[in-house]
Amino acid sequence: MFNLTLFIEIMPKLLSACRLTIAIAFFSTFIGVTGGTLLALAQRSSIKPLRWLVTAYITLIQGTPMIMQIVFFYFIIKLPFSPIVVAIIAIGLNSCAYISQVIRSGIS
Repeated sequence: MFNLTLFIEIMPKLLSACRLTIAIAFFSTFIGVTGGTLLALAQRSSIKPLRWLVTAYITLIQGTPMIMQIVFFYFIIKLPFSPIVVAIIAIGLNSCAYISQVIRSGIS
């Protein structure tokens, strides 16, 4: 059964979680589009070592699960930020790899 009092009681927490989710998505997308564009341009560069580095980064990031990357940045690298900022950075860097391939193929 639907419990209206419980729904009204937890609504502020749900709205707060929605705001946080939207903020994480916005900033991660910004990092992903900006970085992805730079990676796509670097991958089309005539500088071979740069192309190799970008290709290695993209292959590594696309080959590992995102949750593993978040755990890596938070527990192993121990970035000196809050968990939310570390998640934004990790998700943004993951998005960079995928978006770079979309932009690179669009350029081609």
